[in-house]
Amino acid sequence: MKNLLASVAFAMFGVGAFAAQPFQLAQSSSSQPLRCDGRTHCSQMSSCEEAKYFLKNCPGVKMDGDGNGIPCERQWCTAEPRGKDESERGRRRLR
Repeated sequence: MKNLLASVAFAMFGVGAFAAQPFQLAQSSSSQPLRCDGRTHCSQMSSCEEAKYFLKNCPGVKMDGDGNGIPCERQWCTAEPRGKDESERGRRRLR
């Protein structure tokens, strides 16, 4: 019985302690500010944030093959959810 009470108390207070921790986003691989440095391909990026910066600010990048403004969709950035019409067209093409 004591073990059961101890387990319940630990579960309640232990989980509560972890739940109170603030969520932190991962930072870019370096703490240095982003800058154009000659990289042009997704394989040279280390995050979606970095790829977006390069696409917006750096000349000659090759990270948006379909021209939709989202860089590195396969490696780093996921595409925006498609609307119903676009999803339906995609399904028709696959058939």
